[in-house]
Amino acid sequence: MAKKIYEYFQNVKNKTPKTLRDLKKADRLSGYSESELIDGLAELVKTQKINSDGNDSYSLPDW
Repeated sequence: MAKKIYEYFQNVKNKTPKTLRDLKKADRLSGYSESELIDGLAELVKTQKINSDGNDSYSLPDW
């Protein structure tokens, strides 16, 4: 799950930050539940692949 979210961020990097709501609307991620997306985001933040910007907003570290 985290890998799919990370690939999504790589593809839209010029349009970040993104929110959980944005992820739920993304075609490639639409089949996943909110809890799966939250777990994937948490894993990416923990491994410092993406940043949590507060207010449910996430971006790539090099953005």
